[in-house]
Amino acid sequence: MIYAINGTDKNPEIFRTPEGKEPIDQPKLKLIGIKGQVIDIEVINDEYLTQRMGSMGAAEYLATATFTLTEYDNIKFVNFIFEEGDHALPGVYSREDLLVNWKAVE
Repeated sequence: MIYAINGTDKNPEIFRTPEGKEPIDQPKLKLIGIKGQVIDIEVINDEYLTQRMGSMGAAEYLATATFTLTEYDNIKFVNFIFEEGDHALPGVYSREDLLVNWKAVE
């Protein structure tokens, strides 16, 4: 599922922006580990997520990743690991956390 979100099956480390350079690649996810019902995910190129996608873009990215990764029955939470920025906060997200921002349209 991480490959699907990243749009590639390549190691996400190859997309990491060198320190001091402007990020040109969109964020990529890297699996750190799984503990119980929580999957730990590092966001590679987090500056792109937190500073360049805008609040709505960042929220949609985190929501898409959360809903995709929690498709597995044993995974209920995604712990996103990245530097906090203007448009996104790191931490543990669940589907329920994100549903409060959406309403069904009839």
